Amino acid sequence: MQYAAERGVLEPVGKLLNGGANINHQNHAGFSALHKSANEGHASIVQKLIRSGIDVSLKDKKGNTAGVTASGNGFTKLKEIIESHSK
Repeated sequence: MQYAAERGVLEPVGKLLNGGANINHQNHAGFSALHKSANEGHASIVQKLIRSGIDVSLKDKKGNTAGVTASGNGFTKLKEIIESHSK
């Protein structure tokens, strides 16, 4: 799912979610699919993951949420979207 999320390809993300993939999976660096899509500015993927219930508070190994990752790459609107769904 992270591969598709990072590349902004919505269909495989949806199929993986429908197939029961772990939406909150984090890789060795602590990146989730939300981190990967936010890092690249893929708003449609970010919104799909949020609607599907991803934990927006997940932090990578450096302690950054996906919102911080988005903001660090100039995607301030994505940061706002992500943070508006914080618990």
